[in-house]
Amino acid sequence: MSKTANIIFTLYPGIEILDVTGPAAVFTHANELLGQTRYAITYCSLIDKIDITTSSGLSIMATSFDQLPKQFSMLMVPGADNEYLDKIFENKQALSRLKQLGERCSGRVTSVCTGAFLLAELGFLDNKKVNTHWAFAQKL
Repeated sequence: MSKTANIIFTLYPGIEILDVTGPAAVFTHANELLGQTRYAITYCSLIDKIDITTSSGLSIMATSFDQLPKQFSMLMVPGADNEYLDKIFENKQALSRLKQLGERCSGRVTSVCTGAFLLAELGFLDNKKVNTHWAFAQKL
């Protein structure tokens, strides 16, 4: 039996829900095809609130930062529109938590779309080739 990969999806107000549900659906479908839980997903709030409202108004219940699994092998950072990203850039606690998660991750630190800007801000993309949504590529 294969080892289960623990995946942390970070959440913050205004995230693009598709940046979370798209990748999560892929891992869930992989589990179904494999007939076992090979990928375990935990949704983590970068802020103190655990009921996170997305840009489309839907809410996602998250695990608090202090209750995360100690071991995980992938970190996923979803993107958001500029107004929501700017608020996270201004939130020192959220950035500190994201940095801690990136440093604790034993495998891949990844992002979807504009989530790359958060990783870049914290130095995780230094000396790496990266991509993002075409409309934001020049800025990255």
